[in-house]
Amino acid sequence: VVAVERPFEFALDGMRIRGRVDRLDEDEGGTVIVDYKTSDVRDQRKANDKARGSLQLHAYALAHEQKTGKRPRAMQLHFLESSLIGESTPDPARLDKAREQLRAAMAGIAAGEFAPQPNPVACGFCPFRQICVASAA
Repeated sequence: VVAVERPFEFALDGMRIRGRVDRLDEDEGGTVIVDYKTSDVRDQRKANDKARGSLQLHAYALAHEQKTGKRPRAMQLHFLESSLIGESTPDPARLDKAREQLRAAMAGIAAGEFAPQPNPVACGFCPFRQICVASAA
């Protein structure tokens, strides 16, 4: 472990993206980005799929690559309920897809577009679910 709750910042099309990475590990193979999840995932394939599809992990990888000039060796989601570890390797195609997703989010923010996207899972955790007219909770 080389860092815990490390702040990061990187630029994409002149916009700054900032946050904190839960944990960074280093070994002879390179950097491993670790994020902890409290969601209950009990299947290894599903854990790996969630890591592979995580925009959050890919944003961390983009930040790491921009700061160090090196792509991380791996990205991991540690599911605390089941102790499973989902792992993925950041590849160029997925990183490009993450850039496009981030660009789309930034364009929406810049345009003031905040249309609700209700679903029972996300709405169930939202602190505004009792007063939100779009809540699906």
